[in-house]
This record gives sequence, structure tokens and C-alpha cells, in this order.
Amino acid sequence: MTPLISQPIGKAEDLETGIFQCQHDLSATGLFSDEKLLNIFESHPSDYMQIYTMGDDHSDLDDFRLGDRGGLSSEQLLKAVKEGKLWFNLMFVDHFHPEYKIILDQLFDELEQANPDFKTFDRRATLLVSSPKAKVFYHADGPPNILWHIRGKKKISLYPLTEEFAPQLEIEKIFSRESDDDLPYSIRFDESSSDYTLQQGEMIAWPQNMPHSVENLDSFCVSLSAEYYSLKSMRKKETYLANYYLRRWLKLPCYSIETQGVLPMIKRNVYRLLSRLPFPKVEESGDVYQFSLNDIVNKPNN
Repeated sequence: MTPLISQPIGKAEDLETGIFQCQHDLSATGLFSDEKLLNIFESHPSDYMQIYTMGDDHSDLDDFRLGDRGGLSSEQLLKAVKEGKLWFNLMFVDHFHPEYKIILDQLFDELEQANPDFKTFDRRATLLVSSPKAKVFYHADGPPNILWHIRGKKKISLYPLTEEFAPQLEIEKIFSRESDDDLPYSIRFDESSSDYTLQQGEMIAWPQNMPHSVENLDSFCVSLSAEYYSLKSMRKKETYLANYYLRRWLKLPCYSIETQGVLPMIKRNVYRLLSRLPFPKVEESGDVYQFSLNDIVNKPNN
């Protein structure tokens, strides 16, 4: 099998603790051409295709709006995303299209072979198809994240993983799904960001929960966003969830985010046990469609 990763730029041990970059040959698979995108648009379940449009102000989260495809054909979708200001998330592309699971597993297998201490599970992928100048506002993800960039050019801004930029209580809400992945944002945060420009065939990974924003430059972009868990990152998730729910269920003052040792293990085990019982769970943040892409494409002067 021909390797997909070529010429590593970073140290493998940085995969979970620092900024890791490498080069890849995903374009050579032929799975990210216009023809393949049309095939995916045609067959991907609409419930797992998020379509967003947005403005330019990162502090105006209401301007990042979710819509539906409005019955548009695959050809119309591709034309709209190339000419408009749109961001498509085709979630679980590895589940619904087996050929993408093959390459997803190969990518992780190659990373693990280069770093024997890096072991992953719950791998999943989202295909990102987005317009020139489209962006994703300041946010953080629950699982660790790797961005494999394939077509176009985009800028990734990474922010310090500190209480000021990623408040602990906000990260708890992301893990519990009480909120989406948005975080409180101030324009002064940009003074502390580290910016990376991704060209075609480059990858970047950053530590779990690190705040970031994404901005496409003057080009249509296609990327593969891969999420995963490791023992380390799962311990962090369960520690945050234990704090969150043990405060609510048992009124315990649980705030420590230490993941190693006997007490954190006991806390996580108590949370796992209680989560099987009929304690009330927080209602997850739901998606609300705010526009139809059909209306945007077919409005006058378009």
C-alpha cells in the first residue's frame, strides 16, 4: 500500500501535546476531485450534511447560520459553494462512504507506526467543502482534531489553551453538549494567536480543546477533518464530564481537572456508574435551520 503521509514536518510526540505538521498525498487518491464531490453530494444523507453561511465578525455568533440544501442538485451545490460564501460539513463521511474509511484508517495507522505511544480509537472524519473567503469562527472541539488539507489555501489561527481563552466551565459544556463548540471571544485574543497557512497537501494537528478559527483565502477549499480519542484524551473528557455532572447530581464541589492518580480515577468511575442511572442529563444543543440554500441560489441577481 502506497504511504499517504510524506515528509513529516513535526515531531510525532507532539501529536497530543503540541502543534504537529506534516505533508500528505491525499490528492493522489482521487477521492477529492469535483467528480467525487458530486457523487458524495448525491448520496450523503441530508441529516449529516451541515450547510453554513457567515459574515465577517467573529464576535457575532448569530451571523454563523445553519441552513438546508433546499432540494438543490449536486451540480447546483458544487456551483453554490464555489461561488458563494458557504461551508459544508459532510459528517461521518467514513461511515457512509467506505472508501474514505480506508484512507482514514491508513492515515492513523501511519501516524501510530511513527509514534508507538500514540494509539487511537473512535476515529471519524468530516469532509469539509468550503467557499473562497468562508470562515469558521472562534471555537474549540471536544475530541482531538487533525486537519488534512487537500485543495485550496486556508489560514488556521490557534490560541493559547488557558483559562482566559478556553474557560474550564465552557469546555465542560462542550463535552456535555449543553452548548455547541462556541467559546466567548474578544478581538484582543487575536494578539495572542499563532497563525498557520495551509497549502494543498499539508496537515496540522493541535492539542485537545485548543481554541481555533479558520479562514479560507482566495480559493475554493476541500479538507478532511479527523477526530479521534486516545486513552489520554478520553480521560480528559471523562474528568470534565465527571466534574460537570457530579456537581449537578450530588452537589459535590468537583472542579479539579487533574487526570492522573487515584482520586481522579474514583471520580470518573463514580460518574460512569451514575450515568447509567436515571439522573437527569442536560438537554443537548440542537440544530435549527435558519435559511434554505435554494433561496440564496435563486434570489435575484444571483
